[in-house]
Amino acid sequence: MRRPLVLVLLFAFLTACQAGGMQRGLSQKSYLSTTRPAIQLEAKNLPLIGSERRTVKLPNAGFLGGLPLDAWITVYGSQDSAMAIVAHVDLPPGWFWDANMEHPFAVDTTWLPVGDFSFFAQTFMEIPGKNPFVDQSQNEAKKAWLVRSYSARVANDRSKLILEYREPAPEGVTTVQAFPYGQADLLKDFAKRADQTFSAQRPHILPASLAFQAIPHLHTQYISEHFLGTASPIDALSTFAP
Repeated sequence: MRRPLVLVLLFAFLTACQAGGMQRGLSQKSYLSTTRPAIQLEAKNLPLIGSERRTVKLPNAGFLGGLPLDAWITVYGSQDSAMAIVAHVDLPPGWFWDANMEHPFAVDTTWLPVGDFSFFAQTFMEIPGKNPFVDQSQNEAKKAWLVRSYSARVANDRSKLILEYREPAPEGVTTVQAFPYGQADLLKDFAKRADQTFSAQRPHILPASLAFQAIPHLHTQYISEHFLGTASPIDALSTFAP
């Protein structure tokens, strides 16, 4: 009896998705998307800061002012300590996300499962003064941050899922290539905390409605290829033709 019930619930969920079209937003403190693949993402054990739909730009995509993208961004944690970011970013028609970009000087690069999904993971240092998720008028803007990033291309490379876990770098740590004496395990412990932060699952029941919540500090001018990766036109000649 249980199997038919599961099939009925799954059919009802898919029907609701088709009837309602694309739905993305907050379900309690999780980011949920009904588009292919339907996914529910959350940073566990960190408080929700906010979740918004924003337009961001790829500055070096060959368009004056940058290629505009639709982005759904959810931020958790605190700008004084650990932060986590969930981003779902769509390219316009005629473009695709390039292979997952490895940051210069990144370490611990590998493919990792997060729930039922596979993400490309890497650890690197954030550029001081370019953190999109902290108050730029305060000292937090000048902090160096350790970042562990997870990315996955979906929907025939038209969409990308980006997860990031961030912590302020300890005093004296300026690179992930070497650490001060006595801090040899710092990076291993940081990666372990990051790898345990996110949950990713396929939603089983679609909520009646999804919501948004304002993010107090979100500076989209700093969300660039460094955060998003790079993209290419499917047909470069026709895309850039006058």
